[in-house]
Amino acid sequence: HAAGQALRARAGEWPPFDFKAPAGASGVAADMVRSLLDSAGLAAQPEFLPWNRAYQLAQHTPNVLIFTLTRTPDREAQFEWVLKVSDRAMSLYRLKSRPEIKVTDLESAKEYRVGTGPKADTSTQFLLRSGFVSGQNLEPLQTETADQSNLRKLVAGRIDLMVSHPLTIEFTAQLIGIDSRLVERVLTLPEKDAGYWIALSKKSDPDLLVRLRAAAERLEKDGGLEKIRRR
Repeated sequence: HAAGQALRARAGEWPPFDFKAPAGASGVAADMVRSLLDSAGLAAQPEFLPWNRAYQLAQHTPNVLIFTLTRTPDREAQFEWVLKVSDRAMSLYRLKSRPEIKVTDLESAKEYRVGTGPKADTSTQFLLRSGFVSGQNLEPLQTETADQSNLRKLVAGRIDLMVSHPLTIEFTAQLIGIDSRLVERVLTLPEKDAGYWIALSKKSDPDLLVRLRAAAERLEKDGGLEKIRRR
């Protein structure tokens, strides 16, 4: 199928939703993408790029399936939304051994050094819009392993807080040999979004969108996606 041959699937590495494994792309969203493509009868190999590049590609190039993408009001008209991966709960974390770091709201968090991911990341953009300043109280990392670096920095006392998702904290801690019980959530970011999604770039082949959305509906009905979420 001509449209299927033109389709590309791109992601930034962000475990446990999408990450590199010996057998190829793995994770919650990556597994959903494979199921989605199989059900739609489409061929595309999920590949990883630095998140900023993957995001720019999906913004400006037709026939690009991007994951895992936060669905926000300002992005609503920029993409064709295909399938919801999960709800989203990004939070600020501190070491349990540092109770002197007192965070009750975003304003109080501005007193501390906050580690976050790439500048194109939704939470990084949210904090910048909320008055955090890159290089002062906000330390974005332009790397595919930002969560690993930030967790190490948090434990070493090089940052005071880090932004992450509860599943990512657990997965990352296990991956790098740190006890996740050393950290605790102190504030859930008050972001307005509709969760994590798999989306298709604008101006894509209309037949691709029809087939992908029909496949997503089938997978939701037959329970295939819920099995992936539970696993």
